[in-house]
Amino acid sequence: MPTTLTTPIPMNEDERLSALRRYDILDSEKEQLFDDLTRLAADITGTPVSLITLVDKDRVWIKSNVGFDAPETPREGAFCAHTIMTEDGMVVSDVSLDARFQNGVVDAEKSVRFYAGTPLKTRDGYNLGTLCVVDTKPREISEDALARLKMLARQAMAQIELRHNLGALAKTTRKAISLENLMKRYTSRSVWERADLTVENGRLDIHDEEVFATYLFLDVVGFTRFSEELGSSATVELLNAYFRPIVDVVFANGGDIDKFVGDQLFCLFQDGAQAVATALKIRAMLEELNQERAVRGDVTLNVTMGLHSGQAIRANVGGDDRRDNTLIGNAVNIAARLQKACRPGGILISQTLFESVQPHAKSEQQVRLRLKNLTETVLAHYIDAP
Repeated sequence: MPTTLTTPIPMNEDERLSALRRYDILDSEKEQLFDDLTRLAADITGTPVSLITLVDKDRVWIKSNVGFDAPETPREGAFCAHTIMTEDGMVVSDVSLDARFQNGVVDAEKSVRFYAGTPLKTRDGYNLGTLCVVDTKPREISEDALARLKMLARQAMAQIELRHNLGALAKTTRKAISLENLMKRYTSRSVWERADLTVENGRLDIHDEEVFATYLFLDVVGFTRFSEELGSSATVELLNAYFRPIVDVVFANGGDIDKFVGDQLFCLFQDGAQAVATALKIRAMLEELNQERAVRGDVTLNVTMGLHSGQAIRANVGGDDRRDNTLIGNAVNIAARLQKACRPGGILISQTLFESVQPHAKSEQQVRLRLKNLTETVLAHYIDAP
């Protein structure tokens, strides 16, 4: 890059450099869109060299070039350092006759004798660099060619802006995907499957809906004692050691997790037989897990499960700034109370569910229960695999 005796510094240099960093373009790979512009600039002006440059703190970095191989040059004395001081650009028809550039750059056989450059200006007024053309012999540039050079400079800046905006969009998209994945981990599947259809005015509003499903409640036996003996961190680690494979079984069998409440898991299934089969698989999996943990001398857990089918409403509960989307209804309450009444290690299901899933479950014991807040007794079954 041609050089001068001194290097002027813009009054807003700190802000200009911050703007340059914001575009995240320094030291980027070659891009055809920029190379097309430098080729056009050289063709329009008939010059052997054309450059798109960005003026950094101590260097002039070259984004695209025709006829110039160096990736960058020192900023000290660079022609482009003068060009970014201007509004409309700089033209030097004969460098040897310009007092600003008498530092011997015209002595070499291929030294610069002609320079024309126009600044790359951001929307907020910072000159990041230049689009310039260079020749080894003195020459003039027509008003038409200079106007076209300025057009190309505007296009170069537009590409820089577009590149920046696409990068910002990609970053926002990655963040949105991360947030979506986070939401999927912390909310029910039925919530996030409908969420993208119901976003209005920047707020997520999921409408209430009636559902018919089979509800499964699972609770850890003796959780209070374990939490007192182990402490908070160890208790969380223990719960996750059990809940992690339980969740895997639920999802693998078509279930959906509605929520965790301490040591309790609430999930639902569209198919009653699938719900019962999942409960049996969970129990079998936990028996194997407990055997493995017992061999290692680790703490083992037991659970109770209750299931019932029926109508419920998926509704938003809470205020405008904090809501929970959950299932509410008598069928849900019955499933929860069957779990409360269940003996350790058991799976207790309602009579109506038992009848609907035949022949996929075998009754170990039929029991009649008086559940909390229900006036009539409920017939239920402890089940095993058929």
